[in-house]
Amino acid sequence: MDLIYEIPKIYIKNGKYYIKWGSLVIEIPKLKHNVIYLMPSVLATQYCFCEYKIHLDYLKGRLLKRNVIEGVYEHERQIGKSNFELPDIELKPGNENIVLINVGIDGLIFFNNIVSRSWIGKFINKPEFKDKLIPEISIMQIFNNVPLLAIPDLVIIHDKLKISIIELKTTKNIQYLKPACKDILQLKIYAYVCKDLGLNVKSLMLIKLVRGTKFRIRNYEKTIFNFIESDSSIMRVKRDVLFYKINGINFSEIKDILINCLEYWLYKRNPIARPDKLKCINCEHFKICNFAKTII
Repeated sequence: MDLIYEIPKIYIKNGKYYIKWGSLVIEIPKLKHNVIYLMPSVLATQYCFCEYKIHLDYLKGRLLKRNVIEGVYEHERQIGKSNFELPDIELKPGNENIVLINVGIDGLIFFNNIVSRSWIGKFINKPEFKDKLIPEISIMQIFNNVPLLAIPDLVIIHDKLKISIIELKTTKNIQYLKPACKDILQLKIYAYVCKDLGLNVKSLMLIKLVRGTKFRIRNYEKTIFNFIESDSSIMRVKRDVLFYKINGINFSEIKDILINCLEYWLYKRNPIARPDKLKCINCEHFKICNFAKTII
């Protein structure tokens, strides 16, 4: 069955969540925090940064620091108004903001709304979308009965099922333009999610920039396409903007990482903390985290 042209939908029946995808109907297993699907950005942070941070995000709610807020607005400035329908709240540092979009009924509504509007099957083989920068396309895989929903910042459809994926990451300081582990893993999970749909990922590209830069993605489309076609793996576009290609994807390794991460979500183990002075200082939860107190 060619699932790429079928739009998946989550529904609830007798208190249990199911996903219907074409003729497939799968009961979603009970996940921690009433989560009903997982996203690559969460899994990458869980594995590379700190699993206990993710645990506190869902347990306590996120305490948004200024860098997170500025990153949201920079994404909007670069890519356009997001498809993400965040609550109508004033984003202020220190406020407890509910920005978890994969939990319970709210997660079901978000999933069905975003996927119905932006499912990749709506864009594949459509001449008007060929070789364009398309924002926030939805791509999904079911992994051990758990939906993995990927929404890359930008996708380029080159030809039939051949695509490139572009993710934007921001920083406040030019010295932090190097890709982080979680940036790289997030892109690799995107590629893994694409695999089962028969998508051929030509290039995984990371754009890393300093927030507030005069650079605009839309003004550099030709540069982006030339970089994808080149043999280069890194390009400094401006002093405060770098392009990277992520190479060397080992799907077996990504599968093992996903299995490891799911052990937490499926109640097979408690969250693992990875206390580190630099990580903890930059974590929203460092004032309330017992593990952070041991090293700060």
